[in-house]
Amino acid sequence: MSVQHQRPRVLQVIHHLDLGGSEEVAISLTEQLQGEYDLSFFAVRGIRDTAVGQAMKRRLDQIGVRVHSGTTLELKRGGFLVAAARLAALTRRLRPDIVHLHTEVPELTHAFSQGFLGSAAGRPAVLTRTLHNTVYWGPWQWLGSQVEKRLSAVPARACSNAALEGMQSFRTSNGLTPLAPAVSGVIYNGVAPATTARTARAVGPLRVMFAGRLEPQKGVDLLPAILA
Repeated sequence: MSVQHQRPRVLQVIHHLDLGGSEEVAISLTEQLQGEYDLSFFAVRGIRDTAVGQAMKRRLDQIGVRVHSGTTLELKRGGFLVAAARLAALTRRLRPDIVHLHTEVPELTHAFSQGFLGSAAGRPAVLTRTLHNTVYWGPWQWLGSQVEKRLSAVPARACSNAALEGMQSFRTSNGLTPLAPAVSGVIYNGVAPATTARTARAVGPLRVMFAGRLEPQKGVDLLPAILA
């Protein structure tokens, strides 16, 4: 009797299903890897009833990827613990081979699910994470440093050099050693090619719309060189 090959199970843990760069990265990865992995999502703050959130949900529905919700409670008022309990229960049931954490809220939720709920998550999964920001943990520096201690050996890939530099700066300023080269690196966010044919542009100035916050994290400082 032959044993049927099973695809590795991957659980993508995101902040919420709504407007956000990390969410788009997680969905794009899922769309590209759906044939190789059995993928599912856990959204700490759930699926937002917005045009963007619902459009993201439809994209995942179309490829048969289920989204599990954490909580709608405010995180600072018990939401983290509720989401952590649900994440622990989900990982115990799904038994993922890989858990992919995107940004600090998922990282903290995962830490709560492991540290405060003991071995509730069942069989240990391989952890990996993507670093999406250049400034980490805001006013929660001490709490963030405790989470980072747990993640020091977890493979981390930043979406830019600035994101990785920001993480190393956060760690050193909080008394932690920088992430080792063996577990850190940069994989730039990709941009899907246009699906429509280009049309001839009218003669005149080139008009550019920058859709992002005017800060280095969003690459606004790169615009002069790009346009040149």
